[in-house]
Parts: sequence; C-alpha cells; structure tokens
Amino acid sequence: MTSAVPILRTAKLTTLSAEQAVANWNAIEPLLSKSLPYALGRVSMEDVKDVVAKEMGMIVIGWDPTTSEVYVAFFCEIQTYKTGRKCFHISLAGGREIGEWDHLWPVLKKIGKDQDCDHIEISGRPGWGRVLGLREVSRMYVEDL
Repeated sequence: MTSAVPILRTAKLTTLSAEQAVANWNAIEPLLSKSLPYALGRVSMEDVKDVVAKEMGMIVIGWDPTTSEVYVAFFCEIQTYKTGRKCFHISLAGGREIGEWDHLWPVLKKIGKDQDCDHIEISGRPGWGRVLGLREVSRMYVEDL
C-alpha cells in the first residue's frame, strides 16, 4: 500500500547525481515511463538512463525524507541555443498525485537558475500548464506517416 502524498513540510525535491540516479533507477523508471507515450517514440527509458549516466541530463525527484518514498521524477536537460540563451528543459515528468505538487515549481525554477539557465520549460501534456499555472507558447501536432 502506498502512503498519501506528504505535506509540504516533509516533501523534498532533490537533484540526483548520475550515480544516485542509476543506482535508484528501479524507483525512477516507473514514474518517468508514465510520460513516455507522449514522447512518440523519440526516446526510450534506456536512452534516458544512458544520458543521465553520461551526465548529459539529470533526474530530479520529489520524495518524502521520513519514508524515502519517491512520488515524482523529472528528466531535465540543459540546452544552450546559438543565441546564447540557456534553457532548463524538462522533457519527461511523472509520478503520483501530480496536481498536488505545484508548490514545488519554485524549487524546480531555482534548480534551473542554479545551473545558470535563463528560462525553464516543460514539454508535456496540457495538464502541466494547468497544474503549474504556466503559459502555453505553442503546441505540436503530429501525424504518423
């Protein structure tokens, strides 16, 4: 039985080192794999694990330090554009009770800022915009050929 999502004072958002992420992949993969269908086959969990292991991307988790239970995971990459703008990009995110984690958005923004990024963005379902109060700047339309 899984416990309820912890209240703010016990929840913690942590950036894992490559070694920590790989060592805890069994807890992270089921959370991130929930968003994999929305990647439309452009990435696999093996790809994500490889990028993280090579320190070309990172995993951020939301967890309860009192129980060590992980509730949400984010796969993040830093993209530097030719213009010099540096983006903290979250391309996969998943977990339990996502609607209850909006209070952690400022912490994610701080992680991006600590990486010297100019802005933060999430690629994902429209629900993320509603949950986090983000503005939508575009949508992608896809058709298989």
